[in-house]
Amino acid sequence: MSYLSITSPKINFADWFKETPLGIRLGSMTDAIWRMGELRRIAAGDVLVAKGSVEHVLNVVLLGRLNDSLTWYGPGNHIGSAAILHGRAVADDIVASEDCTVWTLRMDSPLWRRGNSRAAELLMQVMEILELLPRDRPAPPRAVADAHAFCDVHHPLIQRTAAMLKRDNDSDTAAAIWAYVREMPYRFGAWQEPASQTLARGTGMCTTKSNVQVALSRACGLEAAYVEVGLEMSVLGLLIPDMWRYVMRPKVRHYFAAVKLGGRWHASDATYNGDCMDIFAQANPVLYQLQPYRFGENEPFNPGAFVNGEDPYAIDVRPDLAHEMSKSSRFEAHHFESLNTRLDQAQGLLRMPQLAMDPEAPRVAELTA
Repeated sequence: MSYLSITSPKINFADWFKETPLGIRLGSMTDAIWRMGELRRIAAGDVLVAKGSVEHVLNVVLLGRLNDSLTWYGPGNHIGSAAILHGRAVADDIVASEDCTVWTLRMDSPLWRRGNSRAAELLMQVMEILELLPRDRPAPPRAVADAHAFCDVHHPLIQRTAAMLKRDNDSDTAAAIWAYVREMPYRFGAWQEPASQTLARGTGMCTTKSNVQVALSRACGLEAAYVEVGLEMSVLGLLIPDMWRYVMRPKVRHYFAAVKLGGRWHASDATYNGDCMDIFAQANPVLYQLQPYRFGENEPFNPGAFVNGEDPYAIDVRPDLAHEMSKSSRFEAHHFESLNTRLDQAQGLLRMPQLAMDPEAPRVAELTA
């Protein structure tokens, strides 16, 4: 990875900090707390935090990656909350695997002792919130005996939801399922899960949302399948914080559902809800021509083909996603939380500490005057 200098005019690290899971929850105190810390460059191979350390030092990765023996830390991930909140020693050296830029805040001064300032109280609350977020690791690769195992059509939740969405004809049923799945908030996450699990959680990404859509369609007696297309990260990158664009591959696979209506396969992309489509449309104003968004017989919904001027019916379908969904993700829960901050904010999914709305919160500015 080519390293961008911390003095580069192309990067505003203060803005990047505001889109980290930590920074985005600090509310009106974000700028003031940012100024209390310092930017540091950590050279590849250098130790950021040594094994056994119990120092009250908070680090937030803004550019680059670091590793310990179990996982890696990327943009937006914070390091040090276990020692600060619980006094637990660091279990392993955390080493820069490439040149990194890290924001560091020393919290071992009287100013940062719990309860001594509004800033300290808020920061502790936010770290505690982040500690409570799910920490499950994505499932490891596994052999899939049944190619349709992830599309669990006969699960009771799938069956109940399908019955609720079934209409008098196939076209209206497919349209109702498309609208229902499309309204599910979009979040990046691991994809090794059955459709019923995604449906129960109520959020998903392209792979898992298309899996729900196909499961519901098949449960309603419709012929449904999956479509795979390439997607440039320059497009998808609009949904993620800028800091993550230096970590992502230049092109990724995008999956969406298709349903056969009137003997013809119809693209039925329900991946992105209105909030996400608004983000895309800011960079691709032609998408506004699709409003109001709709799907039905002789009305396929294929935004990618629309932007590229392609035939929306020119799709190749596949019966399952077993190969793709059995792969292990290179990201873990803490990476996904950082990847999702822009989406969570746009879709109103952020959990904010009450103190961030405290009318006295701006007083923290006095601490940096």
